[in-house]
Order: sequence, then structure tokens, then C-alpha cells
Amino acid sequence: MTRSRRIALVVALAALAAVAAAVPWLGWTSRHQPWKVATGWDRIPAEERPASDELWDAALGERPRLRWLGHAGIRIEWHGSVLVTDPNLNDRCTVAARLLERVEPELVGRVDAVLVSHAHYDHLDLDSLRAIAPAGAIAIPKGAKLFLPDSAAGDAKVIELTSGESFRTGALTVTAVPAAHNGNRFHPLASRIGALGYVISDGTNTIYVAGDTAARNDFEGIRDRYHPRVAILPIGAFLPKFPVGRFHLSPEQAVAVAKRLGVATVVPYHFGTFRLSTDDPEIALPRFAAEARREKLRWVMPQLLTRGDGAQTPNASCGAGTPACASPKATGSCAKSGEGNVGGAFVSSVRLLVASRPLPLANPMRRFAPRAGRSACATLNSAGAASS
Repeated sequence: MTRSRRIALVVALAALAAVAAAVPWLGWTSRHQPWKVATGWDRIPAEERPASDELWDAALGERPRLRWLGHAGIRIEWHGSVLVTDPNLNDRCTVAARLLERVEPELVGRVDAVLVSHAHYDHLDLDSLRAIAPAGAIAIPKGAKLFLPDSAAGDAKVIELTSGESFRTGALTVTAVPAAHNGNRFHPLASRIGALGYVISDGTNTIYVAGDTAARNDFEGIRDRYHPRVAILPIGAFLPKFPVGRFHLSPEQAVAVAKRLGVATVVPYHFGTFRLSTDDPEIALPRFAAEARREKLRWVMPQLLTRGDGAQTPNASCGAGTPACASPKATGSCAKSGEGNVGGAFVSSVRLLVASRPLPLANPMRRFAPRAGRSACATLNSAGAASS
């Protein structure tokens, strides 16, 4: 064997070893985990857990009802309107498997507006949009409509926004605000397409939904202009500090941002669902809880939306301060998809090579169960990639 062939063989064996090591790390060999395990909730001491699951006192005005969909998805029911942020109910984001137990699309119920913060795959998941079939509007950063085909938007009105622009849904006003993040679909570098956060107001109280953002964002400007009472802040996918820290918040930074915003309550999200960087998905929430206690910051973790919970009625079996109840055994209506965000040094760079198309993996590809009377997703071609 020649020297060049020996070198090629060593490189090939090293690559195979790296792939073999990555398979369990990315969750391919794991089943969906109960929320207590996937989120690290069971690691949080009782004294650091929230004492209540209400966002504010009833005397301050009608209180919204929040349910977590996993990752950056929050279902917000307020004044009769239902808004959903960045829904991703899929079994995979590019090469990362979903670790959190499933949320079935039909449980989301009627959706008046979807708020998409940016075009990264873990935030703009086309199969999830097809599955929940929003009846009203899809708000998206200006220019990102390029990545939203009509087959995913369906009958919803697509509203492209820049920072400061608003639209109304029912009694609520939704306004786009800046986010220190990039809006590319395929890579994590600078982009002409922006990323947004949103503020949602009923005229009395305001909720700030940050999307993906970093500590360098103008949170003081958001505080002074919109006076949010509650902030929904990302806390996961924060390592390594470079380059991920330029685009995401760490758990400790999220607490500091809450102080800058002057909010009374924080809802953490963007954690515990997919392994999107080098930090373990279950470490963010315990770190956030510890820092929140040190800084005397009130926080609430919404319950995970489950079949026992239902889209319209609270789950009576969940106690105050408990973010979720055990969901029934998955029915298989959630899907493996090749879509997902990209973040974090080398791992992210590898994902970028496969991010532009769903992965032709050997495992059977289950797709979302379609909403009645409507096709939920594209047909799979023989190569295992979704047809256009």
C-alpha cells in the first residue's frame, strides 16, 4: 500500500470513528425523553422552582394562557386569540434528533397568527406550519418569505415585517422589534435578511418574545418604548462562547437581560429539545433557575402542551409551578425532518453541509399527520428527500 493510500485510509477511519461517536451524542440512538429529563427540571432544587404558573396578578388585567411546544415554540392564548411562536414539532433538526417528548400537531388547535422570528431551520420549520395550518397570519422578517413556500403558508396571510412595524389580531397588537441574530436560512454568518423579536400587547399589558438574540441587542430601547411586563427569553444553545455567544444568550445572560428590560417575570425557552451546539440541552434550565434565584428574578415555566391538557382547557393534574405533565405515549404523527437550526463551531459547520435538504437517512421517514381535509407535507421521493 502506498503512503498516500495509507493516509487516505487513516483519514477515512478517523471520519468513521467521528461519525460513530456523534450518532449517540446527536440523539439518534435515544428515545424521546420525558420533559423532566430532557429539560433538566428534575435537577432543579425545590426552592429554585417557580411557586406559581401565572404571569401576573389577575387585578392587573386578563392573563394569557401559555403552553410550551418545545424549543422556541410557545402557544399564547389571550383575549380569545391564539398566537404561536416559532413552532417546531419535528423529530429532527438537520442531523440532531428531538430529545423532548413529542407534542402532537392536532393539540395546538386553532391558530390565529404564527410569529416567526427568523429563517433558521429550528425556527421556521415548514412541516410544522403545514401540520398546524394557521388560519390567520404568518408574521415573518422582511425578505424571509423567500424561504416560505405557498405549500407551507397555506391559506394564511404572510405578513413581512421590519422592526417597528405592527399588525393586529383580535384585541392584540403585535409589533416587530430588533433581535441581535442573523436571518440566513443556510448558514450562521451575517445576512441581509434580518431576525426579529415581537412584542404583544392588549393595550394594558405587554409580552416581549425575544426570538433568538444576543446580549448586544438594544433591550433598553425595547424597555423604554414598549414597557413589557413579561419577557420570553432564549436560554439554550450557548456554547462555545465564540461564535455562538455572538448570536445567543446563556442562562446567566438571560437573567441579566431581564434586569435590563425591567420585566417582572421571565419565561425561558429555546432549550431542552434539540442538541444545537456543544452545551447539553438539559443544563440550561437548572443554570437559569440558580441564577434567577441569586438575582431574585421571578420566572414561570409553561406546561408542555399534552393530550391530557387539550388546546382550550388547563390540565388539572398539573400543580402550580409544574411546567408539564407526562404526555401519553406518542402516536407517531410527528415526523423526521431534515430541517433545523445551525449553531456552534465545528458541529454547526458539519450540519451546514446537509442543512439545505432533508437527510436521506436509512430510518423510515414518518411525516406529520395532516389536518383533516388538508395535505400536511410534501411527498417523499425515492432518495428520501422531500419533493418540492
